[in-house]
Amino acid sequence: MNPETLQSLEQQFNIANKNPEEIVNVLEKALNDQQKETINQLVALDQEVDDIINQINKLDMKYVEFEGLIEAHTEHIKAISRGTQNMESYLKVLEIRIKNQEQLSEYIK
Repeated sequence: MNPETLQSLEQQFNIANKNPEEIVNVLEKALNDQQKETINQLVALDQEVDDIINQINKLDMKYVEFEGLIEAHTEHIKAISRGTQNMESYLKVLEIRIKNQEQLSEYIK
């Protein structure tokens, strides 16, 4: 280990003038603390991921709901369109009948 790293560790963990067993204990404690912090961060991230997944699921449910509404409105518009086409056809039939009736009236006169 180079002297700079050793000096940095001595300052960071206050291990100057300690025997090897004490140094190992200090470093193990620091490592355990770091592992606990890492685990806590991972647990927090896991919760955030769960929250995001729940939000995505809610959005997906809204999408399905809107998709159903759009489909229902589309069918309604198609029905109105068919009704309009039927009315236009019936109007043409009535126009032809009126025209035929007028021709028949002229013929009878």
